[in-house]
Amino acid sequence: MSQLDESLASKWKKFKSFNFEANTQWKEYQENLTFPENLSAEKKQSLLSKYQKKFYLKHVDPTLKSYEIPYSVSELNGDSHNATMIFLHGFGDQSDGWSQTFDRFLSDEKFKKLKFLVPNAPSQPISLGFGMSFKSWYNVKSLAVEGPDVNEDVPSMEACFEKITQLIDREINEFGVDPSRIIISGFSQGGSVAFYYGLSCKYKLGGIAILSSWLPLRTQLQSLLQNPEFDFKNCKTPIFIAHGDADNVLEYKYGVSSKDYLVNQVLNQGGGSEHVEFHTYKGMGHSSNEEELRDLGRFIGKVLN
Repeated sequence: MSQLDESLASKWKKFKSFNFEANTQWKEYQENLTFPENLSAEKKQSLLSKYQKKFYLKHVDPTLKSYEIPYSVSELNGDSHNATMIFLHGFGDQSDGWSQTFDRFLSDEKFKKLKFLVPNAPSQPISLGFGMSFKSWYNVKSLAVEGPDVNEDVPSMEACFEKITQLIDREINEFGVDPSRIIISGFSQGGSVAFYYGLSCKYKLGGIAILSSWLPLRTQLQSLLQNPEFDFKNCKTPIFIAHGDADNVLEYKYGVSSKDYLVNQVLNQGGGSEHVEFHTYKGMGHSSNEEELRDLGRFIGKVLN
């Protein structure tokens, strides 16, 4: 974390601990507030929080600012959440379709305090595409995801990981979400980011959910695990892995081998594997289906409740 990030985190910590009820100016300010009729207690509290921030900026610390978001994002149910699921779409895609999918989850009572944060990957030149630009979380040099032909652009991937950390820091510091109530997840290329990032994250996360994807940077992950200074915070974090057995884009065998590598080469460091779920979906291609989404919803509910 940079000095600027530390300063911003400190400012938000002070805001969260500020005693509004003991502040005379706030009491006078609050007396003049008006709220729409028939507003639910939850919506009223959300609106009150916005007024508190406005008051704090004017009367306490005008230098407090929101975290910069490194991507354009869709945020669902962000008014008064206490948990967040970050979901990263696949290569060449965007957030719209997945946002519509997760919007359906919000009708379920157990998700009423959950925010779905669905970023859009930036458009960037891709080596495999002869320098043409595609929406992608990182540069792609090869189609190989494991074996001797793997050629990963580590700096490009690490730059992406830094931006995911910015999203998580924002949830923790600006919105007060505990890291143990944050799930990192994704589909295909987005799942590869979530897979490695979740295992190597400096925070103890609530869960990791991987759809039709693979575990990248395996050599780098082994080096990290062998570093005596590395704290493997997510060795026992619940992990959901799902793959269709008719996937002709990212073959089913890569989902299986990623799970096997996770269990036999990563979690053998002391985490065990009883917290890892692997789901196979008969006849499903490189996509999702209702059964998978039901299983994912059950996993989210189990992690957060």
